[in-house]
Amino acid sequence: MYWLTTRAMLNPDQNQLSGNIIVLLAKVMALTCVDLLYDKAKLAKEITKNFKTSIPPGDYEGFMRKLVA
Repeated sequence: MYWLTTRAMLNPDQNQLSGNIIVLLAKVMALTCVDLLYDKAKLAKEITKNFKTSIPPGDYEGFMRKLVA
């Protein structure tokens, strides 16, 4: 999704197409939120309860700095 959004914003020659992609991505994100909040956020609570980080909290800052450098 990030790639599509970035590509849409960097193509000023295709303004209509770019706008349509951004609106579509916003709709997808909104529907994801609705799905997570449905049934008193049962699914969201289950996801957060069972979530295990892949990067230890102490290593996260270094990882992000390497990613954007």
